Amino acid sequence: MNNSSTLPIVANDAYLTLNIRYTLIALPFLFTLALVTNSLNLIILCRRMLLQHSCTHYFIAQSSSNILYTIVVLIVDWINTVFPMNLATRSLPECRIYAYLSSVTAVSSVYMLVLASIDRWCASATSEFIRRWIKVKIARRAICTLYVIVASYRMEVLFTYNVVQGQCIWTASIVDQIVFIITFYVIPHIFNLLFGFMTINNVHITRIRPMAITSVTRQRTTTSQQLQQQQNSRRRTEGQLIRMLLAQVLISIIFFGPYAIFRLLIFFKLIQLTGILSFGYRLSVSWMSLAYGTSLFAYILSGTIYRTELLQVLKKSLEYLKRVTP
Repeated sequence: MNNSSTLPIVANDAYLTLNIRYTLIALPFLFTLALVTNSLNLIILCRRMLLQHSCTHYFIAQSSSNILYTIVVLIVDWINTVFPMNLATRSLPECRIYAYLSSVTAVSSVYMLVLASIDRWCASATSEFIRRWIKVKIARRAICTLYVIVASYRMEVLFTYNVVQGQCIWTASIVDQIVFIITFYVIPHIFNLLFGFMTINNVHITRIRPMAITSVTRQRTTTSQQLQQQQNSRRRTEGQLIRMLLAQVLISIIFFGPYAIFRLLIFFKLIQLTGILSFGYRLSVSWMSLAYGTSLFAYILSGTIYRTELLQVLKKSLEYLKRVTP
């Protein structure tokens, strides 16, 4: 849903040439960045230390959706620019399948972050009943349920996209377009901000609780020191996952913002994609596409456990290369 072929762009020779040249340069960088960073994410997040936490499974699902989005949207867009193949507009079925796959991958990626936000809020809650929801089994069921819901919800794309003047255009009703704008651009970011602030508030409230818990556990001779160390280690990892999530939410808002503004202006017919605005729209698409390839850097900057696991992966890779290199 994030490619320029979904919106009519009025041709202008100078800016059309600029758009093509920019696409030839930017898209290879964008899809290479997205594929490399998300592949590294999958390798690191699937390590045992992180895999035992429910939030990690949402990050894994999001990285998987990002890779699929990169293949379906960015690489196909680049192929259409470099080679006169027009993969998404050669026929009506190709147009609709392309639009459906790009929509499902984009929407599922955004809502995986929402599920992760809810998971971290549950993890930081003081209520034991709420904390019971942060289980790996529950996370896996939630991920499968979300994929089914998104795939079913976006089925309308298979009937509302048409090839118009060589472009794959969304011809849905105004109501459908409003619903999509709200569900894709508004609701996810509101939920992320809401649960993000609630999580921060929970963390602030529970800062004094470990002191109280420690004073009680010291009086209990049945509590082993090893168990307490394991709980402290798990608590530290949970806190780092919260920071990783908040960093990812902030990045999502920053990179999705300009594109969302363009879509709203176009929807309300306040602007038309001609001249410099068509190039500005292309820039906003590329800027938003960076959100699909920057999670690695957010995790590195915000999570000590992620940096540790990354260094271990790199160390083992170097050791393997030394063994196989003559």
